[in-house]
Amino acid sequence: CILQSLVYDGTAKKLTVTGPDGSGEITIVYFDKDNNQLSEEPINAGIYSAKANVTEGTRFDKAEGLKIIIFDTN
Repeated sequence: CILQSLVYDGTAKKLTVTGPDGSGEITIVYFDKDNNQLSEEPINAGIYSAKANVTEGTRFDKAEGLKIIIFDTN
């Protein structure tokens, strides 16, 4: 999972996730602090969560609603 800077600058914050060889296409779905699904990546400062949906691949079944956990390494 690759995450760009989370410092508020008025631009959307997007997660980039890649799976192992043979996994399907990965789509990230974003939610606000009240667990309402957003129609696009977050732009405003706030608390958000994200889940991944993965289509069936050549070596893996599909999976939906995989919770993404981000650890602060500072």
